[in-house]
Amino acid sequence: MAASGDSDRIYRTEIVIDEEQLSQRPGDIEEILLKTSQSVCPECLKIIEAGVFSRNNKVYLRKTCEEHGTVEVPVYSDTKEYLKAVKHNKPGAKPLHYQGRVREGCPRDCGLCEDHKQHTCVGIIEITEKCNLQCPVCFADSKNGASLPFDRVKKMIDLYVKCEGAPEVLQISGGEPTIHPDIINILKAFFNGIINLHIALEFSSMNNVISYPSQYV
Repeated sequence: MAASGDSDRIYRTEIVIDEEQLSQRPGDIEEILLKTSQSVCPECLKIIEAGVFSRNNKVYLRKTCEEHGTVEVPVYSDTKEYLKAVKHNKPGAKPLHYQGRVREGCPRDCGLCEDHKQHTCVGIIEITEKCNLQCPVCFADSKNGASLPFDRVKKMIDLYVKCEGAPEVLQISGGEPTIHPDIINILKAFFNGIINLHIALEFSSMNNVISYPSQYV
């Protein structure tokens, strides 16, 4: 249950500047280093040093691999808002159950290991790769693909509950989840006491109208 964009994740951070230092004098360089970090090369996945910079009131992550060169990606569209958000950081809450052991360290160990600093705030299960739409801005780029069998989805739901206890939110996504052949059974698994009823069903199309049984909605 992980979000996309693993190659651009920040794994270790150290704040080196505060918001009050953003004002510049004439002749200053255009960039300000906000913090140092570690990331991975998007080509070879080697762990490399990275820096988070402010330029023109926007935040960027820049990292350099000796073999594949420098990569820069946008992080936040407003530097001041980014620094305000950082001030709300708080100690994490560990999951109730771990799925793996610490072997090589982050980010090599995939899954919830004992070094994990935060539980899953919002779980997302992609139940299908299929989609019957062609939205030009779709980040998933879903067309044709496979759908997860219902038994596997059920196991994923059970594992999510085991790790979180009584989660309030679990999103189902895709693709277009409403065209999954077992969508009704999946909804039943949500609402038959497995998870709290505060469920966010992430349907990417409002044109797909399904007459769900009233007892499950």
